[in-house]
This record gives sequence, C-alpha cells and structure tokens, in this order.
Amino acid sequence: MASTTDARNTRLFESGRYSDMTVVCGERSWKLHKNIVLEQSKTFENMFEGAFQEARENRVDLSHDDESAVAAMPYYFYHSDYDEQKVYIIADRYFIDALSKLALDKFKVAVLAAWYKDEFADAVAEIYASTLSKDNAFRRTIVAISKARARQLFHEREKRDKFMTVACEIPAFMLELVQVMACRPLLRPLGAASLETNDGDYWHRHLEVPLDLEEPEERSYRCPDCRTEFKQRLWDGEDHYHLCATTPQRTSFQCSGRQWLQYLVT
Repeated sequence: MASTTDARNTRLFESGRYSDMTVVCGERSWKLHKNIVLEQSKTFENMFEGAFQEARENRVDLSHDDESAVAAMPYYFYHSDYDEQKVYIIADRYFIDALSKLALDKFKVAVLAAWYKDEFADAVAEIYASTLSKDNAFRRTIVAISKARARQLFHEREKRDKFMTVACEIPAFMLELVQVMACRPLLRPLGAASLETNDGDYWHRHLEVPLDLEEPEERSYRCPDCRTEFKQRLWDGEDHYHLCATTPQRTSFQCSGRQWLQYLVT
C-alpha cells in the first residue's frame, strides 16, 4: 500500500499545484516543486541557489537532452522509480545519486539478459557516445559483459553483425575491452592438467563491476572425460570448459556451471 507521502507526491506531480519551478524539454514541460527536486539533485540545487538564469526565472531548459530520459527524471523525483529506459546518463549528469543507482541496477539486469541481442550493441553505442567518464560503472559493466561473452560476440559474427559494427566504430570501447582481457589470470586445477573457463566465471572477481551477484563457493569437480579432479568457483549461467590435457588429442569438456553440479566430488 502506498504511504501518505507517496500519495501526496503523486497528486502534486499530476496536478502541478503549488509548483515553484518548471523543467522544459522541447515541447514538453513539467511543473515541479523545489523542496522535492533540489534535495535529490546537486546540480539543480546549485542552479537555484546560485546567481544563474534558472534561479531568476525558476525555469530549467533541458532541450539539449533526450526527451524520454528527461521525462523519467521528474517522474522519479516524485515516485522514487521510473519506467523509462536510457536514464543513466541523465542521472549521472545531474548528480541524482539514488536515481543513478536505480538506473545502474536496472541497466545490469537488462544488459545481462540481452547481451546476444541488437539492443546490447545499442547500449554500447549510447554509453560511449555520452559524456560518461571512463571509470563510470556503466562502461565497466558493458566492458565486463563483453569480456564474459567475447567468444560468442566476436566469433559468431553472422549472429552479431550489429555488435561487430558498433565495436569497430568505437576505439575507446575496444581499447578498454583489450585492456581488461589482457589481465586474464591463469587458472589451474589439481594435478597436471590445466583448467580453462570462458570469461564468465572470473570477470566478476577481477573487474570492479558491482553486479550484486553472490560469488559461488569453491568446490571440487571431476571431469567426466579425463577424470581429472579440480577446484573452481563456477557460475550457474555460464559455460565452463575443462581442457583434458591427459588425453592424446587434448580435447575439452563443456557444460554450464549448473550442469557441472552432477560432477561434484563429494
């Protein structure tokens, strides 16, 4: 059930009653309230507490920003949520910390679920076309997921044409991706055979990308092909490869972290 404050804020947002500031973007405008907006955005606070045009006119023109993203911002001020996409750049630009965190959480879920779709390529292009800094969490997330799915993204080209096109057009993205892939650690199992996994099981540990995923515990497994025992932390949704070094052809055995559970050493 919505609280009294939530209900009041919803009425104020929908009616614009008692508003004392206006946000404009193109042909659209929103009648807002400084006591609600300024405490949530450092940028807006500075605008209205300084000797700026916005403070004199009680009006902020954001027509240079994406209209759909701007529309989500006032909605968020009054509802602490939003149902629009592409909000993370707006949140970062106007220092709305809570909205930025919410946008990042939703962004992670969306790109993790859509890495194989054209929408992921769109996200790469948008993030790198924005003014977000290199150490921004959204860029780190994009790079980390690209590293985790590098084999599919770069080798299944007929299925990832759009991603390949976007990647080749953005040198900054490719440079950051190469830099993090060059930091890949060498993983070894118990015994002489070497264990290799695809990027999905270690990029969580070696990149500073707060995906809020609980790291799995280290367990012992036995390869069903070569019977080699090894210890590793395996993520449920990622494919893992065990290179069978003891076999003449050095073949590999592959299955997801969840499927590896049937080969647990108890």
